[in-house]
Amino acid sequence: MEHLPTRGFESTVDHRPLIGLGNVTQVDSIRINWPLGKTTLLGTTEVDQDLWISASTAVSKLEKTTKSTPDFVQNPKVLADYKHTENTFVDFDRDRLTFQMISTQGPCLCTADINNDGLDDVYIGGAKDQ
Repeated sequence: MEHLPTRGFESTVDHRPLIGLGNVTQVDSIRINWPLGKTTLLGTTEVDQDLWISASTAVSKLEKTTKSTPDFVQNPKVLADYKHTENTFVDFDRDRLTFQMISTQGPCLCTADINNDGLDDVYIGGAKDQ
């Protein structure tokens, strides 16, 4: 989650992020990446509470964990036929007070085992009409 409380000229939302978790009673960890490169990592945390977390207690580096690398990263030929084509829509033409253009931030890429075959499936989003 990225928290940007400013939305444009004279427009903002609450600066306190609210994270809805449904019926979950605790989370296994919370990781906060601060803008200056420091990180805060909290362990198991109960829900339904206000957390006051300061960047002054953050650390510069965390231990790296090893994760399996998806096949399309190890073998780029898997995605060789894909080519993203951005649309020419300009967000500022429709909403001049918007903070930044959202429509040109590139495609989203996600992996998950959607069909339960034990292999990661790759989903690549595209621009409008692509």
